Amino acid sequence: MIGSAADHHVPAAHLLRRKGARGPVQAVDGACEVAGPGSHAPDAIRATMPVMSVITDYFTAPSDEVAATALDGLIDVDPDVVTADDELNRASAEEASRPRIRAAASGTPVLHAKRIDPTVSLGRLEAVLTGRTYEEITAGPRRGSLVSAGEDGDCLVLTVADELRDALADLDSDAIAAAARAWVFDEAAEPSEASAPFLTALAELAAGAVARGDRIYCHIVI
Repeated sequence: MIGSAADHHVPAAHLLRRKGARGPVQAVDGACEVAGPGSHAPDAIRATMPVMSVITDYFTAPSDEVAATALDGLIDVDPDVVTADDELNRASAEEASRPRIRAAASGTPVLHAKRIDPTVSLGRLEAVLTGRTYEEITAGPRRGSLVSAGEDGDCLVLTVADELRDALADLDSDAIAAAARAWVFDEAAEPSEASAPFLTALAELAAGAVARGDRIYCHIVI
C-alpha cells in the first residue's frame, strides 16, 4: 500500500555519514559519499537503505529558495489539521488512509507519501506519462536535484521535474487509471490500479502548482 497521512512517521536514521558531511548519500565502491548542492541524487536513497524506511512529502513552492525552507517548518502541518486527521481515523480508518493533500500551517499544500521516491519511482512515472525513455528522463536538469539538506543529512529537499508536473496536471480520471496500470512505482510490486488514489492526489497537487506558477518538490526524511 502506498503510504498516507495516517501512517506518516519518522523512522530512525541508519545512513553512514562522514562527520559534518551534507547532501544525499551515494554508494561508491561499497562506501558512502555525499553529493553536493545542485547535484543529482537519482539513486542515492535506494543505494543505501530500503525505500520502506524513507518518508517523502511532496509539496509546491514558487522557487528553490522558498522550497529550501521546508527544512525550517514550511511544510509543518497545522495542529488543527492533525486533530481533524485523528478524528477521521477514528471514524473511518480506510478513508483516513487514502492519500490526500493537506495544508501546512504556512498554507503550503503537502502530500504525504511512503515508498514513492522522487527520482526512480517518479522517473518511471514520467516515462509512462510522456512516452520518453527512462534514460532521457534521468538526464533532465531538475530530476532529483538537491535543493537543500539538513545538518545531519537525514532531511533533504529535492526537485521534481517540471515535465512531470505538467504531464500530471493534464490527467483526467481515465488517464490516471491507465497510468496506474502501467506504473512500476516499486520494484517489489507489479503495476496496479491500487496506486490510482496516490496518482489522483499527485495530479491535483500538480494542477494547483501549474495554476499558481509553482514547482513541485520532495522533502525526504531518512
